[in-house]
Amino acid sequence: MSLSEQIDTSKDFHLLGVSIGGMLACEIADQLHPQSLIIISSASSKFDLPRRYTMLQKFPIYEIVPGQVSKLGAYVLQPIVEYDRNDQKELFRAMLKDKDPLFLKRTIPMIINWEREISPKELVQIHGERDRTLPLRHLEPDYIISDGSHMLTSTKAALLKQLILDVYQMP
Repeated sequence: MSLSEQIDTSKDFHLLGVSIGGMLACEIADQLHPQSLIIISSASSKFDLPRRYTMLQKFPIYEIVPGQVSKLGAYVLQPIVEYDRNDQKELFRAMLKDKDPLFLKRTIPMIINWEREISPKELVQIHGERDRTLPLRHLEPDYIISDGSHMLTSTKAALLKQLILDVYQMP
């Protein structure tokens, strides 16, 4: 069963996606037309992606790298790329330990070869000021979280919650 088939569309519903989940939510929104769509630390079209990702289209070295090596690379490089991962070492290690190497192997080409050119109309995009995975210079988010990185959902959770409640005028 696909992700979109698991969503009850018989009532009003909202979609929220983080990182690659935001990219997936953008695609699902085209099919299911949610009442709203929120993406956090994510891209809304291929134009939001940094050039280093498009370089991998021309030089697809990721194809020859085993999934386990990709996982090891993430373990080594992410604390360097995203500064606050060092503050959240235990959480980051737990997340990476649970990550399936095959998942990593499959998601890399999905991100790099994403063809979406237009952002969804109902989109609310929230992004960290210091996100180095998806740098702000490529984005035009609705809300920028000061001193936030790609790890917004763990490092700025209370702020995100309040922002979402305020945006949708929820108690």
